[in-house]
Amino acid sequence: MTDRTHIGNAALQPIQSLQVFRGMAAVFVLLYHVHVISNTRYGIEFANGAFNMGNIGVDFFFVLSGFIIWFVHHKDMSQPERLPIYILKRFFRVWPLLAILTTFKLIYIFAGPGTGINQSKSSLETIVCSYFILPVPAGQPVLDVAWTLSHEMLFYIVITVGILFGKRILLLCFAVWMITIFICIFAPNGSLSYLTSFLFSLHGLQFMIGCLAAHLVSNRLHRTSAFVSTALGLVLVGFGLYSQLDIPIIHTYGLEAVFWAITFGLIIYGACCLERIYSLSFPEFLIFPGNASYSIYLFHTSIQVPAIIIMGRFGKSLNVSCQFQLWAVALVSLLGGIVAYLLIEKPILEKSRIWTGRILFRE
Repeated sequence: MTDRTHIGNAALQPIQSLQVFRGMAAVFVLLYHVHVISNTRYGIEFANGAFNMGNIGVDFFFVLSGFIIWFVHHKDMSQPERLPIYILKRFFRVWPLLAILTTFKLIYIFAGPGTGINQSKSSLETIVCSYFILPVPAGQPVLDVAWTLSHEMLFYIVITVGILFGKRILLLCFAVWMITIFICIFAPNGSLSYLTSFLFSLHGLQFMIGCLAAHLVSNRLHRTSAFVSTALGLVLVGFGLYSQLDIPIIHTYGLEAVFWAITFGLIIYGACCLERIYSLSFPEFLIFPGNASYSIYLFHTSIQVPAIIIMGRFGKSLNVSCQFQLWAVALVSLLGGIVAYLLIEKPILEKSRIWTGRILFRE
């Protein structure tokens, strides 16, 4: 095998490591929220604080999203006739499950006080923004974790520029977007409007780094670069977790998102290249959580709140330790996300593929 390999049509084949990464990211976020609950409700460290940085799973998701969108749709650039299919695919991938779970959460909220959920989420503004995947100026959407989806929608909109006008115009948009993001980093605190902060947040940079990694994987596989990239990324993960990024310049300017974007971009690029070069495969039990990752991500907090209330009521009478209760909450919320995937998300995606396939056939 040569050191440099052209992948050609192989770029169209699914990359299993992406699914493994998606599952890992979802579980990290889930465990981080158990950590938050343990601190706020019990005043203790869940698993000795092992998951106090589990929220980096969100950064992982943003880089992964950029990678996946570019990897799947880069051949749609300069093809405006592909735009309806692109929109339909993104719509069915994101909105139906979000709408269903948001409705479930609202029913739970309107069930009355004592549910353990902030009743401000029942405001008309929050509800409208939640269903239309818009940023909520005064707080979080009905599903707390769904705040990330408004950034996702912004990125999807930017990608439509490439589909309509080509890669050169899209790259120009990326350049302007990136420059503006870095300008906003150094703006005085409180000087940016909410809309400006949203449009030019560092999450846009994370998407673009994911796109860059996908572009490299889609064109050339370089064995040496893959090993170096993976090793460097893992070293940076260890450094970030060990230091907790308590570094003045990073902390002052909020550059944690930049650090993790570069780190995860290196790991994703390296892992995807190595998978293709050596034809690696992963067992189903590692891939399945990635398939269910969107459901796990969206649904886990909705389960954790009532689960922790139930555990609090019965835990003492059963003489169960707080740590055991917290692990039980983590497991129940994971299983709840998997059930949501099997009963809701997976059937919707299967139907949507049939519908979009019929549209393609008509074209």
